[in-house]
Amino acid sequence: MRDEDKREDRRDDRQGERLRKWSRRKIFHPVELRIGGGSRRAHLLDLSAGGALAHCRNPPTTGASLVLVIGGALHTASVVWQDGLRFGLAFRFRLDRAEIDRIVAQATVAVGLTL
Repeated sequence: MRDEDKREDRRDDRQGERLRKWSRRKIFHPVELRIGGGSRRAHLLDLSAGGALAHCRNPPTTGASLVLVIGGALHTASVVWQDGLRFGLAFRFRLDRAEIDRIVAQATVAVGLTL
């Protein structure tokens, strides 16, 4: 994975805020996770060019590699953290603006906020 494609979280000590490399779009969108020869249903809770926040009844563990199926399109990703039923995904290849807009348009709920 190229350095510029990795999710970048930094801490700004002056402001005490988390800064992210890419803005996130808040959504609620059902997806399929293909992992370890099986598949399971999950929901995206937010989306950016570099990754996503997801929720699943049986979440994958940190470090797992998977294929995320979003509206028929396949995206390879890895789990970068997992806490309870929520987990963070880092995409192997960054999504472009058109792909993000397509996913948001298909989402069950698309909130007009960019985080």
